[in-house]
This record gives sequence, C-alpha cells and structure tokens, in this order.
Amino acid sequence: MRHFFGAYGTVPNRRIRLTMVNPAYGILPLEWARLPIDKNVQQAVARPQINIPPRQVRFQVEIDSESHVPTNWSVALSLIIGNERISFGMQHVTDSRSQLVFTYSPENNQLTGVAQDRLAQIIPTLASGTLVVFEASVTDSDNGKYLFQTLRFEVRVLGAETTALPLTPRYTMFEDPEYNRRLSSQSAQAERQIVITHAADNDVEVGNIRMAVDRREYHPDSALVFIYEWKPLLQTKENESTNVTTTSAKLQLYRVESGGIATKLRANSITVTRNSLASINLGDYIVNNKLMLSPGDTLLLELDLNKTDMSDDRLKVFLSVQITDQPIIPAPEAGYALLRWQNITGRDEVECVRFAWSPSASRIELIAAQDLLDSMVRRRAVFQWRDSIRPGIARYTIQKIAANGSTFVPEENDWRVVGS
Repeated sequence: MRHFFGAYGTVPNRRIRLTMVNPAYGILPLEWARLPIDKNVQQAVARPQINIPPRQVRFQVEIDSESHVPTNWSVALSLIIGNERISFGMQHVTDSRSQLVFTYSPENNQLTGVAQDRLAQIIPTLASGTLVVFEASVTDSDNGKYLFQTLRFEVRVLGAETTALPLTPRYTMFEDPEYNRRLSSQSAQAERQIVITHAADNDVEVGNIRMAVDRREYHPDSALVFIYEWKPLLQTKENESTNVTTTSAKLQLYRVESGGIATKLRANSITVTRNSLASINLGDYIVNNKLMLSPGDTLLLELDLNKTDMSDDRLKVFLSVQITDQPIIPAPEAGYALLRWQNITGRDEVECVRFAWSPSASRIELIAAQDLLDSMVRRRAVFQWRDSIRPGIARYTIQKIAANGSTFVPEENDWRVVGS
C-alpha cells in the first residue's frame, strides 16, 4: 500500500510503499500476542506450522522520489480493536532485509507505574474471525509539516483450535485523477501585520502572521485542518527577548449565530505550532448530546500569539468560515469494476470480482500541507478493495465507466500482479 506526498515549491513528489510481511495472509494467530518467554503458550499451540515472531509487525519498504531531495520518513503503528487503539510507539528497527520491524512493548501506567500489557489482556479474549486493523501513519519529517497519511492493514484473529481456509486476501488500491481534481478546494486565509518589540533595545520588528484552513465551508461534524506561518518583513534578531513568541500560539473556536451572538466551543484554547498542521474534529464539540454547530452558523477562529501583555489584542488574527448542510465532498460520477485475471489449469480467465457505482472512497487526504497557504488545496481519494483467492498469482486492474457511458478498456500493461 502506497503513500503519496505532492510536490510544492522545490520539493518534488514523494512516495513510500509499505507491504506487510508479518503477520502474513491476513491472519493474526492468538499466539502472536504471547510474551516471547511464555513457553507454556508456545507448547500449547496446536498449529506448529504457524511460526511468526511474537508481537512483531514487519513491513517491506519501497521509496520513490522524483529528484534527489532527501526524505526523512517517520512511521507510527497502532493496532485498532473495536474502539480501542493500542500504540506500538515510534521505536522501530530496519533489519538485514531492509524490512521495517515494529515490536510491541507494554506501556507503564502513569498513575501506578505498572506495565499495561493490553495485547495480553485483549487478544486472547477475541473470537476467531474478529477483524482487527494495523494502522500505519506516515509523514515526511523534513518536508511534511506534520501532514500524516494513514494506511490500514486488515487481519482476522485465528483461534487456537481453528484452521484457516486456504484463501489469501488481495488488496487493490486505486485513484481516479478526474475525481481527485473535483476534490480540490480553496483554502480560507487571514493575515495581519504585527510589530514585535525587542526588550534589550526597544527596537521593533515587523512581520506578517498568516493563518489558513483547508476549506471555506464545513459541516457541523467535519474535520478542519489548520496551519499558520510567520514571515518577518525585516531580518529577525535571534536569541533576544521580545514581547511575543511566534513559534507557538493559542487557537480558540467560537460559534457565531445568525444574530451575531458568539459562544466558545471549548473552555480551553488549543496550542498550535508554527508551520505545523493541526487537525480539529468539529464533531467533538457536543452539548446535551447535540452538536454545538448548526447549518447557518459562522465558525470564528481566533489565533492569539503567546505574548507578555495578555490584553494586547493587536497580536490576534481572526478568520471566519461558514457551517453548511450542503455537500462539500462530491461523490464520484462513475462506476468502477475490479477485474481479476488468473491462469487456471492452463487457461486464462478474467472475471469481475467487485463493481460499484459512485462508491465512497476508503480515505480522502491532503497531499501537501503548503497547499493551505497557497490557496488551492489538493486532495487524493484512495479506494481500497479486497479480494480473497487461493494462494497463487493473480493480476488485477480497474475498469471505469463514466456517467456519459464512456468506458476505459484496460490493456495488457494495465494489469498488476498483487501477491504471489
């Protein structure tokens, strides 16, 4: 499965592909959650043919960039079981086969200091066939500005006395460039010129604070993405005490009703960092089991710089966006067919294993944080479809049927081998 980060300025397009090596075949045996020193569990397992490192997740990594710009990839892994998320932490190693290896370690409870071994507590209680998800969050630490993209790897729990069917999952991910262009939106921006006073000599420095969000309209339960930047108009004096700090700020959200009455969405402000994305889920603001925002409201964002004089409103920036009930994410105006090509007993066979008209994307994500400050925000919609086959080689492709009836007919070079 592949991440794509779009080009901006002098930074080229960057891609990273993760292939889950272990656990394999979409199966998570119960013994995977055992402690490496748990000999009793190892001896009790009735399936000696399943031999995977306990508590380890391995990925094969492929990296591609359109130039020689160095990329510092950062990957975080979590295991999602129902509504619970178990973090593997950021520490991982690269083995001799260039595989990325994550190992789960129990976390210490901050209150008791006792290790909380959630894997040992949860995995053995799951019924055979339960779906769990490994979620990998990836960012380009040098150029991504904390823009994370996620990949989801689905596996099913295999009980100690259960034998898996002779089937393996195959995942096909695809995008529609035409649909991606329709997902673009104009960012909303606000800018203010501010004056910074240096304590040592009362000298002043003038610069611009600019804040931006990824849309101009949101639903009451939408996710909002925010960023701000500081651009000095004169050379910055470093290592001097000033009346304001531009590296971080406080963000407050207000609901403004049609009558002009403003109400805070939360009691405490949100701390944001300069040149770093911050994602805010508006659906989290609920009062009496009802969303605080309603269609027709205005959402007011107040950016307040960290300053010595808290009453100085000259160091605040305000931005307004609208709350609506109209669609803000269009649906694809096309049908897509997942075609599978296999050679069975010496004969080539092609079949349609899945078809959907105007399907919902598995995820829609930003491709460049800088887009928020450049006014036009690009997005990509990723469709992730699953097929199950007997072990062997299968080729897949996508056939598109547009709303006007035109059909993309795949050629031989359009087929891709998925798994083996």
